[in-house]
This record gives sequence, structure tokens and C-alpha cells, in this order.
Amino acid sequence: MAALGVVAAVAAGALAAAGSAAAQTSMTQCRAALAPAADARLRLCEVHTGCRNVVRVIDGCPALKAFLDLLPANGAPMDDSTLRRTLIEAGVPPNGLPSCTTEFNRALCRNFLNLEDASGETGAGPSRRAQFDAAMRQLVEQQEQARVPAEQHRTAELRLEACAAARPGPERDGPCREAAEAVQACEVFRAQWAQRRDVLLVDAHRLNRPDATATLRALEIPPCAQTLPGTTLTPQQALSAAVADVPEGPGGGAAGISGPGATPVPERERTPPPPGPRADGGAECKAALRRMEERFEALQRRRPPQPDRLSSQQVEIYMLTEQVGVLERLCHGQREYDFLRPTQDRLARALQECRGSAPNPINDCVPRVAW
Repeated sequence: MAALGVVAAVAAGALAAAGSAAAQTSMTQCRAALAPAADARLRLCEVHTGCRNVVRVIDGCPALKAFLDLLPANGAPMDDSTLRRTLIEAGVPPNGLPSCTTEFNRALCRNFLNLEDASGETGAGPSRRAQFDAAMRQLVEQQEQARVPAEQHRTAELRLEACAAARPGPERDGPCREAAEAVQACEVFRAQWAQRRDVLLVDAHRLNRPDATATLRALEIPPCAQTLPGTTLTPQQALSAAVADVPEGPGGGAAGISGPGATPVPERERTPPPPGPRADGGAECKAALRRMEERFEALQRRRPPQPDRLSSQQVEIYMLTEQVGVLERLCHGQREYDFLRPTQDRLARALQECRGSAPNPINDCVPRVAW
């Protein structure tokens, strides 16, 4: 019910604004006339960059008062979590939150707050229906181009092929980093496309266009290529394998990584190392694991009282990656080597979980000592 009241108030505020100069004067008067409690909440809001940005896109007094009424009344400082909860109460759908927070976009944020139609610039240029039709055509064109594939999708595929073709070692660094950037660019494009589709679904409902609604719901964009051709390796994993002392497979490349003219070997089908104890009786394996555990204990002692989710995920990925590296390089034929496959599985789950929640999976979901 609170969300419905805010939506109605925001719409009333939008209708009240007659022009930019008049709106600024009106909002100045509105702020000066706020009740002490609302004024205190506004001051706390404007200390927080994200909340201040949201307030600046609201250009109607009833809408501003309705938004401030949703803010906490206990005098606590504004934070990201509180802002997200407030925006949801104000009627912003979860998929629209980035437009009002991490990826702030004035037009889209105003659209989700029901202040204007985000399929075009309100009050200028073509009519809303013509703007909507133009935006629909652009969305369909982008979807068709991605299906060919072309542009971002094709670029990601080409960069991944170049990464796979480069020999392990320093030569692989440049091509694989370019591949990671291309994959990220493709994912950003897909996310922006999906967000635009969600915005247009809202607009189609408002314009009473059931035909457009059906078309939009049927539109899907292909996923971006994520791994090197014929393997399960991401560009980051290919870089890590190149840096580590990875045993070479047939053809001179790292095991399971394709080189020029080589036939890729899937990770699960790699030839296991020969069984049997190492010449040192496993002493190097045990010593390396002990040193690693000491480093991990020191790392955990530096852990903040309440670390954010992404930092915790990055540290977990870092520790699991380190453990996999030690087990692969130094523990062949030892009892500790039995922990390799479970550790690899845990690493895969950690990466999957991170990529499902991180804002930028390619850049964020990497081994990193975050504290």
C-alpha cells in the first residue's frame, strides 16, 4: 500500500512541474517548507551519494515528501542497503535498482519512480507512442544482431579463440586479458539490453500495447561465450594455468589448454599424473600446505568484523585457487592429492555463486586478497 501511495504521489509531482526553472523554484520552496522530521531525513539522505542522486531526479513536492516518508525515522545514517529497501518500497522493481544506485541513469531511474517514460525524452521530440515504437525497433535489431552473432558476441568469441591459440606463458597474457575484457563487454551489453526490455515492458503496459508486451516477453538474447573453445577454461583460468607450474600436455601446451593446431582436451578427460610417491616422500607438499595454512590464518585474522559479500567471495576464491595450485604441483602420489577434486569442485561452486550476484562477474569474481 505504501508503494502505491508513493507511485500516485510521484505521478502527481510530475504533473505539477511545468518547466525546469519553475520546477527548481518550486522544489526550493518545497524543501524550505518541509516539516522538521522530513527535513532531518532529507539531510541524512543527501550525505549519502546514492540517496542524494535519487532525490535530485524527483521534481515534485508531493513525490519528494512521499519518498522522505519512506526513509527511516530513527536518525540512523543512510547506507546502500537502506536506500535499496526504500526504493523497493517506492515501487522500483529489483531489476531497476541498478539504474537508481550502482549504474545510476537519470532517465531510467525516473521511469522506475513513475516520473517519466524512459523509452524517450519526455516533453520533447516525438510522441510517447512514437518513442516507444522506435525503442522497440532498436531492441529487436540488437537482438537479431546478437543472434547472427555480431558485434559484442562475435568479438568475445574471436578473443577467446586468440587466447586459446596463444602458447602458455608470457605470450598468453595479452590475448587472454583481451578475451576477459571482451567477455565482460558482451555481458554488459546483454545486461543493458535486458534492462531496456524490462523498461519497455513497463511502458507497453502503460500504453496499453498487449501486442508489444507479447513481443517483448518472447525476445531473448543469446548468452555470451565464456570459455576457451573446446574447454571449460575461462580466460582468467587460462592465465592462472600459464603462470603456475602446470605440467605440459601433448603438443607443448598446458594440459587441457589448446595451442595452435592442437586438439583441446576437456578438463575432466585430462590424463592424470602418474601415481606413486614423489622423490622427497611428500615433504615439499606437506611443507607447502603448512605454509599456505599459516598465510590463510593470518588472512582470516585481518578479516573485518562485517565484510561485504563480494570481498568474502574473492578471498574464498583466492584461498581455493591457491590450494588447488599447491595440490596439483606438489602433491602427486600423496594422500593429500585426494583433496584435489573436491577442492576444484568447491572452487567451481564459489565462482558460480559469485558470478550469480556480482555486478561485474568477469572483473569481480577473481582471486583477490580483499582485506
